Amino acid sequence: MAANRYAVVASTVALVISVGGGTAYASGLVGSRDIADGGVHRVDLHAGAVTSAKVADGSLTRTDFRAGALPTGPTGPTGPTGAIGATGATGPAGAGPAYSYVDRVEPIPFNPIRPVVTHTLACPAGTHILAGYLVSITDPTAFTGDTGFPQEVAGISAWVVGLRNDGVSTGSATFRLICAS
Repeated sequence: MAANRYAVVASTVALVISVGGGTAYASGLVGSRDIADGGVHRVDLHAGAVTSAKVADGSLTRTDFRAGALPTGPTGPTGPTGAIGATGATGPAGAGPAYSYVDRVEPIPFNPIRPVVTHTLACPAGTHILAGYLVSITDPTAFTGDTGFPQEVAGISAWVVGLRNDGVSTGSATFRLICAS
């Protein structure tokens, strides 16, 4: 019967080791020297197995975190201005229109029946009007002029202005036209 007891005890011990005790026993035998570098992967770890207490201070870098996981700090001060670069080559002349200024002196007649006189001021042939304005008038208290407007008159690009004589004498007004070719 003694041989029978030995077999029962040996089989019971083997059963206990294989069911639960063997894992605990084996875990004490595997150390960091037994695992090849890079041998433990994410799938090998249980959720929550790595905590901040288990990570050495200063061992993680920005690349160890997913995008947006780290807060950004305040913007740093502006750096010094860089050196001035070399001047580039001069570009070709533009194809835009050439501008010219044309001054026109217009008389302001005295006519008590018709105090407003309309003047049509044209740019030189081959050009067209962009704008115009009143430069001077001989007696601003007696004569007034409007700012005018551009208009095509008989195929000519012109500036149309009205001059009013509220005085009793004649005078003149100078207009400046801005013409483009």
